[in-house]
Amino acid sequence: MLRREEELRLSEDVQKAFARVRGKTNGVFDVIELLQAQVAREFGLEEEVGKYILRHAEEYVGAEKAKELSLYRRHNICVDGDLNVGDFAPLERVPKLKVVNDEKILQVVNLADIRAPLVLLAGSHT
Repeated sequence: MLRREEELRLSEDVQKAFARVRGKTNGVFDVIELLQAQVAREFGLEEEVGKYILRHAEEYVGAEKAKELSLYRRHNICVDGDLNVGDFAPLERVPKLKVVNDEKILQVVNLADIRAPLVLLAGSHT
């Protein structure tokens, strides 16, 4: 399944689909959803089951094999940062955010209430 997913991701049609949605909110993820659903169907699986298997391949083939077989795992440049649970967030390093409603630019630190914890989540969806 991972090999087929990679084959499709690199295909001309999917690359064109990625280009069409570049800059659109969740555009790339929408293309990936369709691609993974196609792979699931090709392998005779319900779409949700197939997508789960593709997204959790490490559970089935191990981390090294999943990385070997999976394009986006092989080229993933994300690394764990140096923060630990309970550390204070280095808010001065957090980029400025644009508030859509009134077009203001603000720092995350301005959202923090000293009396309550502030939780920031960041990550990647594949």
